[in-house]
Amino acid sequence: RSSDLFLCAPDAESTYFSNELLSVLESAGWKAVPHPPNWGTIDRQGVGILILVQDVTKPVARGVLVLQQALKEIGIEAMGSNFPMAPNDKVTLYIGVRPASPGH
Repeated sequence: RSSDLFLCAPDAESTYFSNELLSVLESAGWKAVPHPPNWGTIDRQGVGILILVQDVTKPVARGVLVLQQALKEIGIEAMGSNFPMAPNDKVTLYIGVRPASPGH
């Protein structure tokens, strides 16, 4: 499997969870690499897990759908989100901060 890009919100909980998720993905044969430095700085933390694609209305790499379905099977919703800098032939995963519980 080709290398896939991985981004993480810069807080302790997101970093810990992303390391756990990376370990699982790597044991399943995925090769993850950090986002390229030319993508700039994350200026605000996203919420939840996002699969970043160039355009959610266009076809994506098969790996995107495989990962999204696998996460869903274990109870994690990973929504697709537009990100023009995402390579169309790679899975780009963003681990954001934990969504607030209802009522908070």
